[in-house]
Amino acid sequence: MSLAFLVGGMPRGGTTLVAKFLSLHPQSFCYAGETHLLPLLHGMFADAPCHPQRLEEVIDQLRRQLREAMLEMPRFSVERGAHPGNLLFCEADVERLCGGVRQLLGDRLHGLELHRAALVLLDATLARVQSRPLRGEKTPSNLFAMARYPQATRNVLVGREPLGFVRSARGRVQGADPFAAAFEGSIEASVGLYLDYAHASRRLLQQDPGALWVRFEDLALAPAAVLQRLHDHLGLAVEERALRFVEQGNDPQLEDRAPFRYRRPGLQTADDFLSPEER
Repeated sequence: MSLAFLVGGMPRGGTTLVAKFLSLHPQSFCYAGETHLLPLLHGMFADAPCHPQRLEEVIDQLRRQLREAMLEMPRFSVERGAHPGNLLFCEADVERLCGGVRQLLGDRLHGLELHRAALVLLDATLARVQSRPLRGEKTPSNLFAMARYPQATRNVLVGREPLGFVRSARGRVQGADPFAAAFEGSIEASVGLYLDYAHASRRLLQQDPGALWVRFEDLALAPAAVLQRLHDHLGLAVEERALRFVEQGNDPQLEDRAPFRYRRPGLQTADDFLSPEER
């Protein structure tokens, strides 16, 4: 089987919360810890296959990436208070996934063919730890592969206005997050990163009229409506209990199902965190 859906979109834009919402249904699970597998394969092999002499170098790079994304980042998050159910994978899972990618690249797959094969590989990886029939994966930079191959899977795109993105990115850096290097730098770097994702978002929406667009602002102001739209997108009936939960919280069993510590996001619209020059 292949992954049923992908979640991608603006970093610090609510992609993790959308993934958790998709896991509130007993038949659906979205891995929110990220793998970054699809963006890596798209970035390196969209137009040409892997050269045989570079294969092991690529696998070494992939192994480092997967260890950080699937093992180290979830462990860091749980140590800081995240739900322990986020610890899904072990070293053997990383090695198994690396072995699958080695086979795909050794077979000279690239472009759409490689993307589709990687969707099957990711689904098999998730199936070993999660038996729900509808499975998906969230990585913000999935967006770039989604925009290139819009019909390969059902797509959920998450967006956020730029001031909120910059504020959240700076907060992560200032919070001494060791995995926040992508958000360091000047206001120009933040704007450039935002525009990269904004342009890719527009391409996806133009090419895939069936993609579901979710705004961070709606997650904060109307989470029940967002949950309903997400379930409709997957053809699932939403539970009244889940609708109440995303509005009010306070349901440990649903938190365990996702799994997450749910806190409804708030909106901050002031730009007082910017210097006069940045403003």
